[in-house]
Amino acid sequence: MLFSALLLGCIGCETAFAEGRVTGKTWLQRSEQLMKSVQTCFTHDDSGLLSEYYPDNRTQKATYLVSDDKGGKRYSYLWPFSGSVSARAALFEAGKKAAGLRWLQHVTLPALDRYADSLRQPSGYASYLPTRPLADRFYDDNVWLGIDFADLYAVTGATAWLHRAEEVWRFVLSGEDARTGGGIYWCEQKRQSKNTCSNAPATVMALKLYQATGRRAYLEKGIALYEWTRRRLYDRKERLYSDHVNLDGSIGRAKFAYNSGQMLQAACLLYAATGEQDYLLQADTLAQACGQRFFRRTENGALRMKFDHIWFEAVMLRGYIEYGHHRDASEYIQGYALELDELWRQHREPSGLLSERHRDGRRQRWLLAQTAYVEMMARLATVATR
Repeated sequence: MLFSALLLGCIGCETAFAEGRVTGKTWLQRSEQLMKSVQTCFTHDDSGLLSEYYPDNRTQKATYLVSDDKGGKRYSYLWPFSGSVSARAALFEAGKKAAGLRWLQHVTLPALDRYADSLRQPSGYASYLPTRPLADRFYDDNVWLGIDFADLYAVTGATAWLHRAEEVWRFVLSGEDARTGGGIYWCEQKRQSKNTCSNAPATVMALKLYQATGRRAYLEKGIALYEWTRRRLYDRKERLYSDHVNLDGSIGRAKFAYNSGQMLQAACLLYAATGEQDYLLQADTLAQACGQRFFRRTENGALRMKFDHIWFEAVMLRGYIEYGHHRDASEYIQGYALELDELWRQHREPSGLLSERHRDGRRQRWLLAQTAYVEMMARLATVATR
């Protein structure tokens, strides 16, 4: 299994670390152990596909679709399944073990490809397995996978991952038009809004493809998408990013960790690519605002993550890790470590999964939340190797 090394210190350590600091080897052991439990609990056949909930509950309806979900699905929708791709990619990055790469190539990818839809062009991944009627295709669902593929190319150098990323990029770009001054829609079939969750990660993906290929077109598109998102969706009062803009110009002002977290990562990648100080200053402001909104201070003065939507916070961690390449982000990253350590030691369940008490207290455990825990622990392990 995958092991690596990390030593996360703690400013003003509280009881979560009273028994000693958590090492990187331990984070990787935990993440691998949790990934095994995920695989056991959410697998019910040899297809490589996974259930969305454990215990399996096919009456549970997805609330994150634009179409009505009547339940009864045997397998997970694409978005939660994509969390398993991100988790395994993060684990491989942390450990560089051949067994992890083989699992991705021979189990995860064939299962993922069952969501592929080439009947509609450009080809892309549908929100559910190809059935009639065909499921909606979401630009953000696809771009999360594209980022994973770009990351895997960066780690392995294998062009197959780059080709996958570039194929996803073609689909993502097909969601852009001139309405609202540019930007990428959320859903291909229902072009009603342009969301931060499609444009911010598209910016990140463009910049990762620029790093991979050196092609200036990727950099230029990354800059354009970043500037459009900042112009249309940045809330200057709260210093965070709103969720979406409707075609009539009205703004959906909900604030979610992953939206601002992806713009934090994008600003840092743009600073690295261009050297323009404004991007880093924008990252400073955003990192602080995210810290105020999505973390809490304990009585002992330690900063701790407030897990609300667990996967959203996992995506925000990517932003803070990128920020840490240019500024001191240790207190934020330690805030994740404190909370995850307490969850592991005090809230593991007989199934081997972790409590999702921060989300909604439901009896069912959600595939996306559990794989987000795996990803976060693997990323904590990776931090110390840099």
